[in-house]
Amino acid sequence: MDFFQKLIWDIGESLDLPLHADENRNCKLILEEKMAMQLALSDCDTYVIVALFIAEIPPGAFRINVLETALNENYKSTKLGYFSYSKKYNALVLENFYEKIHLHDGKELANELEKITELGLVWHTAILSGNLHSIG
Repeated sequence: MDFFQKLIWDIGESLDLPLHADENRNCKLILEEKMAMQLALSDCDTYVIVALFIAEIPPGAFRINVLETALNENYKSTKLGYFSYSKKYNALVLENFYEKIHLHDGKELANELEKITELGLVWHTAILSGNLHSIG
């Protein structure tokens, strides 16, 4: 079993979910039927990439407000990751990169994923309600 598959396996055990990497060395999770999280190994095989697709944000003034708010949060630099925008999915994304050499097993990363999910749910709820003031 290679590093990434073992890491995914360990995360699955910690979260009590049967997880497996696909042939492209990716693992996708659907969280609470609201958000999607993708775990992948970087092309250079140095980082584990975590991307949480929080919510679709349609074009218009509200999208601009969401992205401005997300940029302000990036400035604060939460250690859970940085917000970005996926043009392909028209969605707000929270992503982070974890160096392989610092990941000894999936338990520690599973704890991080739970924190990322909690933050994502706050943003997801705020976006769907149209109330960005609830973030913070």
